[in-house]
Amino acid sequence: MNRLLFIDDAEDICMLFKETVEPLDGWVTDYASNPIEALKLIKVNRYQLVISDNIMPLMSGIEFFLLLKHENLQCQKILCTGDKDLKCAEADLILYKPFDFYLFKEIIYKSLRPQC
Repeated sequence: MNRLLFIDDAEDICMLFKETVEPLDGWVTDYASNPIEALKLIKVNRYQLVISDNIMPLMSGIEFFLLLKHENLQCQKILCTGDKDLKCAEADLILYKPFDFYLFKEIIYKSLRPQC
């Protein structure tokens, strides 16, 4: 089963994501309100795509992606941030806020397509 993990400490963003992106045909979407909760999910599920906010309590999205790299967990990673100058080598893509959720949806669909 294909899985997507969305991590954000803002409940309203999670709800907006859920309304915009779900349902993805053939995909299960899980949510975590912080990276520690996300790590628990990652230990029991295999995700093809992880989308994370950068500024969160306990650990930043960048720190979380570094941890995924250290644990050798292979998946596509999208980082969401309001900092237009931020760079992150661990992310496959950085989305700068504010962004259009319909454009966001298209980016997710493209990320979820099987890679050649």
